[in-house]
Formats: sequence, structure tokens, C-alpha cells
Amino acid sequence: SGLVIVLTPILERFGLSSVSVTTYQSLSGRGDALYDRSLVVNNVYPLHGSEERTEEYIRAEVKKVLGIPVPISVACYRVDTQEGHLVDLRIKTARPIGSRGDVLRAFAEFSPLHALGLRSAPTFPIVVLDEIGRPRPQQDAWHGNGMAVAVGNIAIDDEVDDLRLTYVVNNLVRGAAGGALLNAELWQHRRVTR
Repeated sequence: SGLVIVLTPILERFGLSSVSVTTYQSLSGRGDALYDRSLVVNNVYPLHGSEERTEEYIRAEVKKVLGIPVPISVACYRVDTQEGHLVDLRIKTARPIGSRGDVLRAFAEFSPLHALGLRSAPTFPIVVLDEIGRPRPQQDAWHGNGMAVAVGNIAIDDEVDDLRLTYVVNNLVRGAAGGALLNAELWQHRRVTR
């Protein structure tokens, strides 16, 4: 869900030609239950080819939610962090990005669910952090009560990609429980407004 939140305003403003995603996933959720602690404590566990099939799921779900057949490269790792996934995202856009400010505006103006009055929807689903070394799971998984995605390291000067950034999403709050809660609130909103 964090990936779609970050990609949507970029898609709307600049289009997407290709996306490369590397996730550093915390242990909370499926990770605690699947892996012996000796495999993940003080370690990084590559998920490629594992029973989780996370890379395959991310590719399919993002294409389905965005509704476009954009090429997506995905690599996933479990890391010794309890909560919050850190994601490195690299994007080739369909249209040129004029400035870093254009990206910041796209993120600042993106708030599709808040206007509907959904109680769990954060006012700003994307929080931009300019501090060096941020975002980090321990410090940034709880923006907007865990429902906002913290984005940092935004750069448009990469030699390969048009846009590079990192983000942290609270995998439990925004990813699982929060997503279900927002879906229920949206269903109720649509039922009442019909």
C-alpha cells in the first residue's frame, strides 16, 4: 500500500515508464511467524525464491491497483527491524520532471481520501522529510498515526533514473489493519452518499 500511495501522485503528474523497488521489510506481520530468529537477527534475509513470494505479489498488486501495465522490478529483504518497511524506489517517468519542487508539490497536493471525510485517512498521506538519514523505520513509521508514508532522499539528478527516493510505511497499521479500516470507511461513505 505504501508503494501505491507514493506512485499515484507521480503517475498523475509525470506518468510512469518503469519502476524499480527494493524493500527492506521488518519482521512484524509475516516475518515473525515465518523465520527462525537465527536467520534474521543481526542479519538481512533475501526473500527472492522464498515461500513468501513477496516480489511476485508486489508486482501484480501494484499493476492491478494502478490499472497500468508498467514494468516493475522488485527485490525484497527481511531485516532485523520490528516495525516499518524501508523502501528504495527508482522511477523512470513518461514525462520530464522539471524540478524537485514539482515532485514536492505532487506529494503535498495528494490527499484523495481526506476530502471524503474518512476518519482514518490522514490529512497528508505523504510526509516529506528533508533531514539527512531519514526516513528510518524506528523514527518514521508512525506519521499520521501510522497511516501516512514518510518520504525522503528525493533526487532528480540520478544518472539512470528520473526520480529516486526512499520511504517508510508502517506495514501493520497502513499495510494490513489500516487498509482494511479505510476500505470499510470508504464503503460506508459510498453507501451513505448514494
